[in-house]
Amino acid sequence: MAVGAAQQFIIENRPGAGTNIALQAAVNSRPDGYTLVSVTSSNASNATLYESLPFNLQRDIIPVAVLSKGALVLEVNPSISIKSVAEFIAHAKTNPGKTSVASFGVGSTSHLAQELFKAMTGINVVHVPYRGDAPALTDTISGQVQATFSNVVASLEYVKTGKLRALGVTTATRWQTWQIE
Repeated sequence: MAVGAAQQFIIENRPGAGTNIALQAAVNSRPDGYTLVSVTSSNASNATLYESLPFNLQRDIIPVAVLSKGALVLEVNPSISIKSVAEFIAHAKTNPGKTSVASFGVGSTSHLAQELFKAMTGINVVHVPYRGDAPALTDTISGQVQATFSNVVASLEYVKTGKLRALGVTTATRWQTWQIE
């Protein structure tokens, strides 16, 4: 193909099984030099969460480029009086097993972040798994669940408009996209 020549491309979204369905389809596709797959951190964690997978991430996928880096944000519905991570921890310790926290699926990065947070703080919250970030955010905004660990990018507009209150991010430093106050 000549440099600069137009090349048609097709984006095929294959959701399900914590991104394993999409990855398996890519691994099983005919090697043509044009097929790309977006591998996420969920794919890396799936290697330890599933007893067996029909592919080996390290053997079957050749990395080409890092497309994005992201963080998760712990956020609550603004109807809750919690305004900081310390207040969230105190609330969860005072009300063990009564604070619900959404994730975008069992074994997802938001679920793993929640489990790590629980282990680090000694809190007991109820994990509520959803089929993706969007439904988890919807139910956090509506008050069906009190909190979520969500993608910063997906949450940004909800935080800016006051539909969610950001408490902290899962990075060692402040997230550059916005200032959490």
